[in-house]
Amino acid sequence: MKKISKTLALILLVGGLNAQQIKEEPNMGLAMSAAGMSVFTFGVTLKPTLVVQQYNPKYGSNYVRYDSADRQKVKTTTLLFGAAFTVVGIYLQNKKRKNGKKG
Repeated sequence: MKKISKTLALILLVGGLNAQQIKEEPNMGLAMSAAGMSVFTFGVTLKPTLVVQQYNPKYGSNYVRYDSADRQKVKTTTLLFGAAFTVVGIYLQNKKRKNGKKG
């Protein structure tokens, strides 16, 4: 869990730093929604169960599925963080767009 958290923090930090390197005003809404979609997509690809191949001399190879609460928790957390960052990014982008029309 700690490794996933560190990886998630690193991805978001790099995304934020890349958004700040633009010469123009940084578009934080777009950067946050892109980072959120990336994290969400990563969460979608995670499998909540672990499939292990076991060999039995009498029956040959067999695949056993192990349900893991920890793996399910990591997948759910990743999906929620990705969705939250995407929604906040869309909100910031719309807020910036509305402020631009007024001025």
